[in-house]
Amino acid sequence: MRGARITSTIHALLGAALLLPFVLLGWAFAESIRLAEAVNAALLVVIACATAVVAMAIVLAPPVRQLEVTAARLLLGTTLPDVGDPRSWSSRWRGFWWFVLNLAIGAAVTFALLIGVPVATGLLAFPFLDETELRFGAADGAVIEAGGGWSAAWVPVAGVLVAVVTGLLVLAAGALLRRAAPRILGPTAADQLVLAASRERELAAQNELARELHDSIGHALTGILMQATAAGRVVDAGRGADPLVRQALAAIEITGRGALEELDEVLGVLRTGGMGRTQPKTLADVRELAERASATVEFKQRGDVASVPLSISRESFRIVQEALTNATRYGTGWVSLEVAVEDGVAIFVRNRISAAAAPPREGNGLRGMRERVLLLGGRVDAGQHDDEWHLQARIPVDRRQT
Repeated sequence: MRGARITSTIHALLGAALLLPFVLLGWAFAESIRLAEAVNAALLVVIACATAVVAMAIVLAPPVRQLEVTAARLLLGTTLPDVGDPRSWSSRWRGFWWFVLNLAIGAAVTFALLIGVPVATGLLAFPFLDETELRFGAADGAVIEAGGGWSAAWVPVAGVLVAVVTGLLVLAAGALLRRAAPRILGPTAADQLVLAASRERELAAQNELARELHDSIGHALTGILMQATAAGRVVDAGRGADPLVRQALAAIEITGRGALEELDEVLGVLRTGGMGRTQPKTLADVRELAERASATVEFKQRGDVASVPLSISRESFRIVQEALTNATRYGTGWVSLEVAVEDGVAIFVRNRISAAAAPPREGNGLRGMRERVLLLGGRVDAGQHDDEWHLQARIPVDRRQT
């Protein structure tokens, strides 16, 4: 989380850097128009308008939004899918408004730094100057009588406060960008169609894989079962057979049948893209999941999980499942798990990080979790806090789906 705050602040400062050429161009045109004659001024206005149109056309170019998505992933730590249809106007306008938001936040950050840094520096340096007055401009009234000695002790304190407020404003700018990125740069309707087509191709590949697994592993397991059953009958027909042999053959038969059932379930999942033949797990099954976890889970539940729509409840269960898997893999001791159903679904997981385990990183599991939540219109915050790993997932619920 600390790294995300730093990189988000860098993203906000990039907005200030993008704003600079626009400010310089605007100032140059404004000064030229003010000093030019009437005819030349009209020509300069036309040139300024043409420049603005060209700049807007560049920002509306198809590759711009994908570049913005990439920058948001790297600096804001936001999980965003690739742009499916960059040529659609809905995609271009999203990129345009994200650019405008960056310019606006860049202007606010620039103003805060240009005002806050000099003021804080002057206030902090005041005790070292042979002055008794604070001057904030050239006007006669822009003077504050600070006094000297201990009577001016409030001046450096004010400098510290100004520096803290300036820093908080810059951090808030980065946090605002991090929150706005999924809403503005998130998938459009055209992107969702492209993602659906991609998903359809993935399902076709999964069906092909399911057929291959059935023809190879399925047939091999069936052959093993037949051989074990036949061998068991031969042993039963014989006299003086070692009971351990019969016990081993029975174990092979039981294990083989269980493996066939599990393979059949996996093939069903592959063919249906995640929905097997058994009843899908939902938030109602989280308590059982917590009880069966290898670590001690302190589970709390608030709200009625039965009121959550099935699609959201199913995805929420998968998120809890992945969170507990990561907690037991990288953590030690007990795990705190809380599921709250109010305006939406909120999932909180917390546990101590094990010193012997590899340092937590955003692998495929956490990345897949973020993608699940993003498609549902929610957000995931995960990161290290001191010696603990915290994960928070919030998913909005549309009661009309129930």
